[in-house]
Amino acid sequence: MTEKIFVRSALITLGLLAGLPAFAIGWYGGVTGGLGFTQVGASQQLTLNNTVSPNIVNEYSTDNTTQGVQSVGLDAGYDFTLSPRWQFGVGVEADYFNLGTSEGVVHPMVNLSSNFDTLNYSYDGNSYVGLFTTQIQWTRTGLWQPFVMAGVGAAYNELADYQETVPNGSTAQSAGSFGNHGESDFAYTLGVGAATNVNSHVDLAVWLRYVNLGDAELGTLPNQTTNEQLSSDRKSVV
Repeated sequence: MTEKIFVRSALITLGLLAGLPAFAIGWYGGVTGGLGFTQVGASQQLTLNNTVSPNIVNEYSTDNTTQGVQSVGLDAGYDFTLSPRWQFGVGVEADYFNLGTSEGVVHPMVNLSSNFDTLNYSYDGNSYVGLFTTQIQWTRTGLWQPFVMAGVGAAYNELADYQETVPNGSTAQSAGSFGNHGESDFAYTLGVGAATNVNSHVDLAVWLRYVNLGDAELGTLPNQTTNEQLSSDRKSVV
């Protein structure tokens, strides 16, 4: 079963863009950083062993929970004049997203009974993203210059450090730990923002954006006889 890992953002990011004077035509470069939260909610049933009868089928249940997300990145590009009031820019962007820790409950052998004792599980998520970006900015008179932005590229998504723990009073036994796994997928972003001049060489930009990072899955168990993988479903505000 494959589900999507989303950074479905209201990605509120503060970025210092150093280079040419604010809103000037030419090359620019900068650093970005963001803080926010991700909402995680996914439940899956995985067949871990199909060579015995009955099969071993566990359910991995995650309530809708909210957790912190952090991002840092670099961007660079070139701005062009479209008209006295409009400016167009193209660039590249590289970002790292710390997607936090996902947690949930393991229900063993749900194909036999839903009343067996349970385990708690957790795993971490990270994403490395490269994007080609464009933006259109309205160079109106005033302190802040609004813009819209979009970008497409690729993300390398990692899920790692899967762990199971036994809650108090439970007699359940762990089937083992899913391996770390990373995969590449298509990524894109859409957003709006505004920029202002700090001094003759630095701009400050604030934006709100949606980022879709594609799919992410953990590896399999060491003794697993199927290829079914635990995946992540995230909706994030960063």
